[in-house]
Amino acid sequence: MTSSGLPVLFDVISGPGALAGNSLSFTDEGVVVVEASQPGNGNYLAASVVEQTVVVDGQGFLKDKIKVVVAPNPTHGKVVVVILDMHKDKQFTFTLYNQQGNLVQFPVVFNHNKLFEIDLSSGLNGLYYLLVTDGSASTVTRIIKR
Repeated sequence: MTSSGLPVLFDVISGPGALAGNSLSFTDEGVVVVEASQPGNGNYLAASVVEQTVVVDGQGFLKDKIKVVVAPNPTHGKVVVVILDMHKDKQFTFTLYNQQGNLVQFPVVFNHNKLFEIDLSSGLNGLYYLLVTDGSASTVTRIIKR
């Protein structure tokens, strides 16, 4: 409960997450967006809705997924992303998150048939999560920037 005595309501907006009461669990790796809201009453206004992004690095999820290698890792700047099982008919999307789960923008350059390059030189040092998806499968890989 909060100081107003009104409950906080949680909802999974998107991603492989599920709520049971106030417990969040994950059904796969990827990005889960959770929304928190608090209705008002005769004495209190409703609180602003807040969203939180959780990046699930699902090493424990055993299933077919995109196989990715990132090198060098740790890095001081540029990394090469190699997709090991790339099919020519697949279009891949790369999304990068910082360790707080916030989306960060870095250029992704297509270099060769299976090679992509991401330049983290201008980014802060720390842990990043790279989500690679082809629309039906996905994987999350950690990248350390020093």
